Order: sequence, then structure tokens, then C-alpha cells
Amino acid sequence: MEFLKPYGACPNEIQMEHYQMEKKAFFHFGVNTFTNLEWGEGTESEKEFNPVGCDCRQWMRSIKAAGFKLAIITAKHHDGFCLWQSQYTEHCMKNSPYKDGKGDIIKEFTDACREFGIKAGIYISPWDRNAPFWGTADYSPFFAKQMAELLTNYGRIDEVWWDGAGSNDTPYDWGMWAYTVKSLQPQAAIYGSRGATPYADLRWVGNEAGFAGNPCFATINAKTLESEKISPLNKGDEDGDMFAIAETDTSTRPGWFFHEDQENEVKTVAQLVHLWFDSVGSNTNMLLNIPPDKTGHLRDKDVHNVITAHQIISNARSTNLIATAKITADREWYEGYEPENIKVEGEEVFFAPCSNTVTLNIQLKEKSKFNMFEIGEMIEYGHRIRGFRVEALDGEWKTLFDGTCIGYKWADYFKEVETDQVRIVIYDSKDIPLIQFFGLYWLDTSVFAEEEKLKTGVDLAKGKSAKLIVSEHEAELEFGGIYPFNTIKFNGTGLWEYSFEAFDGLNYYHIYTGTTPHREQIVRLPETIKTAYKIKFNSSRVINPDTLNLEVYNL
Repeated sequence: MEFLKPYGACPNEIQMEHYQMEKKAFFHFGVNTFTNLEWGEGTESEKEFNPVGCDCRQWMRSIKAAGFKLAIITAKHHDGFCLWQSQYTEHCMKNSPYKDGKGDIIKEFTDACREFGIKAGIYISPWDRNAPFWGTADYSPFFAKQMAELLTNYGRIDEVWWDGAGSNDTPYDWGMWAYTVKSLQPQAAIYGSRGATPYADLRWVGNEAGFAGNPCFATINAKTLESEKISPLNKGDEDGDMFAIAETDTSTRPGWFFHEDQENEVKTVAQLVHLWFDSVGSNTNMLLNIPPDKTGHLRDKDVHNVITAHQIISNARSTNLIATAKITADREWYEGYEPENIKVEGEEVFFAPCSNTVTLNIQLKEKSKFNMFEIGEMIEYGHRIRGFRVEALDGEWKTLFDGTCIGYKWADYFKEVETDQVRIVIYDSKDIPLIQFFGLYWLDTSVFAEEEKLKTGVDLAKGKSAKLIVSEHEAELEFGGIYPFNTIKFNGTGLWEYSFEAFDGLNYYHIYTGTTPHREQIVRLPETIKTAYKIKFNSSRVINPDTLNLEVYNL
């Protein structure tokens, strides 16, 4: 049928499988777990790695309960230590005391994946700080041989993850590596950028704080991926020349590897609920790292928060209010592609009007309360829709959401409304819009109680005498007097390492340090600051004064 011709770059079969996975778990585990580092030097002794009691089954049991479909392990990080028995290096498990040198974490990991029905993925860093010939022509075949070990000896692998760190100008043979992957595991998706761009099925979202852009198109220009330009990676290119699903990656803790001193900095349930909207609900995959500790176990707090967040989203999505609704359209539609089809998720049925613009009217069975929506288009046929609104009738039609990108899934929540009439307005589409699914739900927002409390609190940054001065790496906020405070909120988009200092009248003194802040980062200070009249925000990256949105409270 003419209206089903693909528009622009479209996903392949492998990419559609990864869209359907939605949530992926990451496990950063290795020598760094024991040396308290994020990036090892490559000189660490193999004897450092000894996770007595390692239990990959506990990892899989936990993430299965939290709705994850695929798990990735750092088989080799930048330090070069291999979590398997590699015949190509001594810097591997055979020289670790774990199981008297006979241990194989990759085998334990992949066996556990299969036992619990989780697909397995392998992270392997091209940058190897241990290999003496890294950066030379000898390295590419060495790396290919190591990948071949991983892709031959451990059953089905569904994702190979190439980290771009440390490899900007290194002469890698990406074609050789891609051939190795596809010849041994043809179903495996490749995550990559820079020189790996021609082979990449999946891409970075442009930050490690866990949020996709709005919009976030899966289409992107190859030159953007080759250069790793942050902003386009975060939002995609609506008419990009290639299709690469973004993976929205972040960690339950500030670090990717486990650090004992971060036990009180685990992402909250509220932050993890936000993460679902900022990843799965923003046309991307969620890639959430949960770092195992030195015993090879996931900590209870991380597991509890991840599972609880999953339950909140699942409970909301369990009852779709439009299931019993009457749905009509203000345009004719193609036979067999009627409006009622949008009630059915995940099947090859959808709504296809005979026009590029259309309004779908949803008459609910009765007046109902809801505060969340979800919509999906038939992304198999390309990113078609470029403008849509969700509206509710409350005396007059009120806009609940206005967006430009849908893709596989777009979801958001809003202030609760009660009505029996809702409509979807598609006001801009490059071709016939193909609506696969729509849902209206009630989300339990009590998890956001702390954020709601901020809305009713007194923001010291908005006082009549308050003054904010922002330079490239600093933001200084004067309160206009001495006020107690214990909570700070700001927009962490694009930021990395940061710290806060308070001024006591003579000097600034340190009060907090953090990394990879969330888009709505809330900092709870360990104690109330009582004698400061100004604070300083320090950032390792350039601060955007228009989006920082610094707020200070005493709660």
C-alpha cells in the first residue's frame, strides 16, 4: 500500500527488537571495584580482583523483578583486565585469586542471564591501557581475537558495546571488528560512534545523567555520530540519514563502579521514575548501571529502589482508561486501520487516516482522573509525526502536552485532570501518521512528595534582594541576608562534576560534592547551614545561565 512506504531512515529488525526491550541493565564490575577507581591505569595487579561470593544469579533475579530485558557487563574496561580466561593476555582471570585462577565471570554472567530469561550483552573497551601495543597496527587484530573469544564461548550475545573513551584519534580497524561481531553473532546490535558509525545500531544519548532530549529522534546524521556532538546526540536529527536508537545511560550511584562512600547517594525511587519518562518514555532505551560491590553482590538499597520504581510505572500502566472508550476521527481512514486500533499495544494493528493531519476524539466511558499519557507510532515506517498535542475538555479544551517527536514510545505526566473527553491532535506529519497505541493512566505521584514540597517552600534564590551571578564554571547566589537552608535544586543538564560552597562572612567552605547530576537534581545537605548569606556552585563544565534554575530551600 502506498501509505505504508517507509519514510526516511527506518529501523532494521535488530533495532526493533531493541526498542521492544525498553530497559537494559549495566554492570560495571572489574579491578576498579577493588581499587576505588573509575578509570584504571592498566598497571593494577590481577590479584586485586577477588569477588569472593560473587552471585550473578542475584543480579539477574533483581533486574528481572525490575522489568529489565537485557544485561550488559564490562568484560574489559579501559584498564584492560579481562573478566574471562583470555588466551591473548595475562591480565585476566587466570591470574586472579578468584576460584584459584579458574574463575570466569563472563560464564557466570551469561549462564545467569539464560537461567532468568535475560538477554546478554558485552561491553568491551577498545581503549586498553594494559596492552603495550595499543595504538599500533597490531592492536586491531588482538582486539578482534578477544571479541571472538567472547562471541564464541558464551552462547547468544545480543549487544556489543564499544566505549569511545580514550580513542578519539586511534587508528582502529572498525570494519574488522564489525565483521567479527556480525559473522559470529549476526543478531547482535552494535553500540558505537566515531569510526564505528557505519556499523552502529545504537548510539549514546549525549550525557551520562539519564535523560534524552525533547525531542529525541532516533534518526541522526552520520557526521553527528562520527564527531559525537553532544546536543544533536541528545535530540537526534529529524531528517537524519541513519537510524540509531539512543541508549539513555546512567548509574544508580554517582560512579559507574562501586564505591563504598556513595552508599548514601543512591538514586531515589522518584529519580528512577523520572528516568523511565526520560528514557523509555522519550523514544530511547533505558540503560541503567547497578554496580556490584566487592563481594559480587548488588546492594539492597539499589535493588529496592529500582524494583519499587518499576512497580510504580507498571501499576500505572496496568489500567488504560481508553480500553473501554469510544474513539472517532475527523478524517476518513484506510480500511482496516480504524481509530479503535490504538487501544492495542504491541501488535501489527494501528490507525492510518487518509490525511497528514487528523484529530482523534476519545470519549471515555465515564469521567475519570488521570495524569499520564503514552503514545506510539509505527516507527517501522519511519519518523513521520513532527507535531502533536494531547488535550482534555475541562469547560474548554486544554493542552496537556505538546510535542514534536513520538517514535516507538513517548510518555509524560502532568497535573491530574478529571474529564470524559480527550483528543489527540496530529497537526504536523511528513507522511500519513501511523498511530500504533495510546494510553491514559493514573500515576501515583506521591513518590514526588519531596519535589512537591519544594514547590510550596520559600526559594531563597527568588528573594527580593537575591542576586545570582553566573560565569563559565561558577554561579554565586547572594540571598540578601542570612537564611538557613538544607536543600538545593538545579538543572544538571550537560553538567558533570560539581560542588557547593557556603560563605560564612570571611571565607567559602565546602558543603557538598557530586557528579552526573539529574535534569532536576535535588541535593539534600547532611545538616542545615545556618550562618551563610551566599553560596557558590562550581562546575567542571560550562554552566548555561539560562537553564541552571538554581533553587535553595530550608525544609
